[in-house]
Amino acid sequence: MQTHSRTIDTAATLAALESASEKTARALLRRSDIKVVSAGNAAHYNWAEKVLHVPAYSVRDDASPEHIWAWRGLLDHECGHVEFTDGDVYDRHIEIWRDELGDNAASRVMLIANAFEDWLIERLWIDLNPGARRHLEETERLVIRETGAAGPCDPDFTPVGGSRPIGMIMALVQGLVRVECGQVAIEECSPVVQQLIALLVDEVEQGRQATSSEEVCLAARAVWEKLVDAGESEDADGSEGDDNSEDSEGAEDSEGSGGPGGGSCVSEDSEDSGDSEDSGDSEDSGDSDGAGASEDSEDSGDSDGSDGSDGAGASEGDDNPNDAEAGDDSDTGGAVGAGASEKIVVDASKACVGGEYAELENAAEIVARLFETDPTLRPYTVHPKAAEKDEFVRFTAKERATMRLKAARLRESCGPNAAKMANYLRTAIKSQQRTLWVGGLEEGEELDLDALPGVASGRWDGRIFADKFSESSDNTFVTVLVDCSGSMGSSETKRKCPVHGRVNQKGDRCSRKDPWSGKRCNEKLSTVVTSKSGYAAMTAMTLHDALRSCGVQHAVLGYTNAWTGNASCAITAAHASGESATIEYSWEGKTGSYPRWSRYSTALVTYEFVKAPGLSDDGTAIGYVNGYCSNLDGESVLEAAKYMAKHQRDCTRLVLIVVADGAPAGADDAGIERRHLADSVERVACAGIEVYGIGVGLYDRAGFTERYYPNRPACGDRAATGSVTIPSGEGITGAVMRQLTDLLVKSNGRVRR
Repeated sequence: MQTHSRTIDTAATLAALESASEKTARALLRRSDIKVVSAGNAAHYNWAEKVLHVPAYSVRDDASPEHIWAWRGLLDHECGHVEFTDGDVYDRHIEIWRDELGDNAASRVMLIANAFEDWLIERLWIDLNPGARRHLEETERLVIRETGAAGPCDPDFTPVGGSRPIGMIMALVQGLVRVECGQVAIEECSPVVQQLIALLVDEVEQGRQATSSEEVCLAARAVWEKLVDAGESEDADGSEGDDNSEDSEGAEDSEGSGGPGGGSCVSEDSEDSGDSEDSGDSEDSGDSDGAGASEDSEDSGDSDGSDGSDGAGASEGDDNPNDAEAGDDSDTGGAVGAGASEKIVVDASKACVGGEYAELENAAEIVARLFETDPTLRPYTVHPKAAEKDEFVRFTAKERATMRLKAARLRESCGPNAAKMANYLRTAIKSQQRTLWVGGLEEGEELDLDALPGVASGRWDGRIFADKFSESSDNTFVTVLVDCSGSMGSSETKRKCPVHGRVNQKGDRCSRKDPWSGKRCNEKLSTVVTSKSGYAAMTAMTLHDALRSCGVQHAVLGYTNAWTGNASCAITAAHASGESATIEYSWEGKTGSYPRWSRYSTALVTYEFVKAPGLSDDGTAIGYVNGYCSNLDGESVLEAAKYMAKHQRDCTRLVLIVVADGAPAGADDAGIERRHLADSVERVACAGIEVYGIGVGLYDRAGFTERYYPNRPACGDRAATGSVTIPSGEGITGAVMRQLTDLLVKSNGRVRR
C-alpha cells in the first residue's frame, strides 16, 4: 500500500471541499475580503455584505466547450461586478430615485442602469482579463438564443411559461442589450423599440461611454427623464396631426420628424406642432446637432423606419379621403408618417414610464439547464436566507458547569472502555511521517543493491530484495461528529439498583426500604443508558478521554437543525421575482417537479462540545448531547471537515468519526438528501480526510455501511472511509473498539506497500 508523507495544507483542503464554481471564482478574484458562497443556480453579488453567490452545480464531464465557456462567462460577469461596481453609489442613487420618482419608477430606472452597468463592468473586466471576452460572448449568445433571440425586443413578447407580455420598458432594455452585444440587429427589433432607441440615442451613448457607476446612474436617469418628457409633450398634437394638413406639413419641418434612423424627438409645444421655431428651441428635442432634422427629412422616404411610419399614416387616414390623397404625394405622405411616428413614440414612452412589465428568465437559470442530468442527480442547494441563520453554538464555562454531574455519570457508564480505547488508539491513530527503505528481504519491490556483490561472488542466502516501510508519529487530528437530531432520543441517564432495578433517585445508593424489615436497600446504583443519544454521548466521551490520554489533538462537534420560518418567505420571494417555488423537469419521458431550494425552511446548527485541540478540555459539555429537531448529515459532514481544516496544526493525518443513527431527514427536498450525504463523504475523502461512521440503532444498516460510509481503503487521490455499528442496547463494546481500530490501522498504511 502506497504511503504519503506530507503535512496537510489547510488552504488546499478547504479548496478541495469547495465546488468548481467556488474554486474558479476565488481564482479569478484573488481577493480574501470577498466571501464566495455556492448555493442554488443563482449568480449575483451582494455588495453590502461582500458575498459573491455562485451556482452550486459543477461542469459535467460531457459538457461541450461552448457550454463550459458560458458557465465561465457567468463567473466572469459576477467577478466584474465585484471588482468594478460601486455599491455605495447605487445605494445613494436608488434612495434619491425612490424619494423623487417613487418606488415604481425607481425600479424601472434600475433596469436601465443594470444594462449600462453590465456594459461597463464587462468592458473593464475584459481589459483586465482578455481571455474573458470569449466566455462573456458565449454566455450572451446562449442566453439570447434561449430567450427568443429578437423576440424580447417586442413589448408584446410573452416568455415561455410566462403569463403576460414583458412590456415596453423591458422590451426597450432588451433591445439595447441585444443590439449592443451584436447578437441582434436593430432592424430585427419591433418598430416601436427602434424608434425609442433612436429617440434615446444621445442618452444611450452617454451610458455606453460611462466609466464609473456614478456615470452609469446619471445616464440611466437621463434616459428616464427623456422618456418622461417624450410621453408628456405631444399628447394633443399627436391626435390632431392626422386631421390637419397644415400641422402635418409643420411636423415635417420639426426636428422630431426623422424616423428611427435620425434620433427622433418630440416637441414640447402641444398646442402647435407646426411652429418650427418653438420645436427647434426645445431643450428636450433629443437632436444634438442641427443637421439631424434636415438629413432625416430628406431620407425619410428611403429609410426602413420611415416606411413603417408611412404605413401607420395611411391606416390612420382611411376615414379621411383628403389624408388618403395626401398619402400619394411624397412630401405630404412623409409628413403624415412623421406625425404617426411621433404618436407611436409618445405612447411608447408612456408605456415605458407607467405600463406593466414582466421579467425574463435569469441568465444563471438558463446556463444551469445545460448541466441538467437525471433530476435525481440535481445539486443540493441552500437558500441564502436559510444559510444566514445557520448557528455555531459554543458553551460558556457556566453552561459547562451545569453538566458536570451528567458528564460524570456518562463516564461511569463507560466503565474501563476509555482506558482500553486509549491503548488501541496509541497505535491505530498514529500518522505516517516518513518512509524507510529496508533491505535484506526475501521479497520486495526492488533489488537490494547492497546484496548484489554477494550474488556476484556466489555468497548469498536469497535475501536480495528491499521494500518501503513507514515510520509513524502522533501527528494526527481527530474530530468526533455526533448526531443530535430528535430520532436519537433523550440522552438522560437512568439509575439502576441490582436489587430493585431502575430507580428514579439522585444519590449513589438505593434508598428504597424493604417492606418487611423496613431497612434501606443501600445498594450502590449504576448508570444505565437506554437511548441512541445516550449511546452516542457515551461513544463521544470514550473517544474524547482516550484521545486526550494519548495526547492526540481532537474536537467533538454535534449537529441538528432548527426551524427558521423561512418556508413562506422563500416561496413568497420566489413568486415576487417571477420564479416558481419548484422546478419542473422532463427526463426520459417522465415529468415532475422538485423544490427550487433543497433547504430553505431550516437552519443548520453545529455544537462545539469539545473545542480543538481538546487536550485541556474536561468534556463536560458532552453532557449537552441530546435529540432535537432533524438532521442535515451531508451539510454537517462538510461543516466538520472545514472546521478540521481550519483548526489542525500542521498535522499529517486528519480523521473524522461520525456517530449517527442512519439516513438524514432534515432537508426540504427529501429526494436528494441521502445522495447528498454520500456525495459529501466522498468529497471530504477526496480532500484527504479519512471518514468513518459509527452507527447507533440503525434504521438502514445496509445503507449506512455500504452507501454512506463504505469500507474503502485509501488510494492516491482519496483517503479511506469505513463504518462500524453499535448493536442495539449496547455501548462502545470491546468488539466495536477492535473494529474501529482495525479500520484506522488499515487506512494508516502500517503495512508494506
